[in-house]
Amino acid sequence: MTLEDARTRLNGAVKIQAGKDGIISITTEDKDPKRAAVLANAFVDELGKTTIRLNLSRAGTEREFLEKRLELVKSELKAAEDDLKTFSQNNRVVQVDSQAKASIEAIARLKAELATKEVQLAVLRTNQTEQSPDVKALLSGIRQLRGELAALSGSGGSNEGIPSIGNVPGVGLEYSRKLRELKTQEAIFEQLTKQYELVKINEAKDSTSFQILDEAVVPVNKSKPRRSQIVILSTMLALFFSVCVIYLQEYLAKMPEEDRKIIESIKKGALALK
Repeated sequence: MTLEDARTRLNGAVKIQAGKDGIISITTEDKDPKRAAVLANAFVDELGKTTIRLNLSRAGTEREFLEKRLELVKSELKAAEDDLKTFSQNNRVVQVDSQAKASIEAIARLKAELATKEVQLAVLRTNQTEQSPDVKALLSGIRQLRGELAALSGSGGSNEGIPSIGNVPGVGLEYSRKLRELKTQEAIFEQLTKQYELVKINEAKDSTSFQILDEAVVPVNKSKPRRSQIVILSTMLALFFSVCVIYLQEYLAKMPEEDRKIIESIKKGALALK
């Protein structure tokens, strides 16, 4: 038997169904009941191993994305801190007003959420298509966040979320921009760090949401052929054969004498040939 033949026989012996409730049913048929049970349990074991492998692979991919992103954010955060410190020391700037500060913090929070969703989208795109419901949901969330950022920044984003620019002195405006950049990098770093720690925990786990509800056991009764079907089919064939015999006997009884002589001569000729 070739490998292709074995695969074909295996496909014919195994039936896998996935219900809307998330339950997967595996049914196997074989002449040997013990082998049927072993085959079903083997499929369950492989399904569990594959689920764990895919989950760990996805967690590893997400961890790698986050590590690269965190390294970039760390350098950008340090640069923003140094830039704001240097600017403040050179210009002796005091705090900005509460309205500008609230706007800056809101922009920082939205950008942090946007960075998190962009990382999640990049991970999903490594193993799912654009038509995936998860990908579509993330794209919708990203569009919504960008819309909120655009609304918060004003029409066209010219004032970059800092209110009353025309009334803010040049030094204060520049300080507000640098403060906004620092707050954004801080929020992004905090959000990505939380996500990174969660991914590391998930990757370290070797468990899976896969759960066996009913393990396959050696069957007691045959799945086929069913005795009831055999009995019904045999009864119908016997009835049909009986009706044919009755009609044949009735036909022979009413057969004309000339036809009877012809049949007799045919029989004698057949016996003579033997």
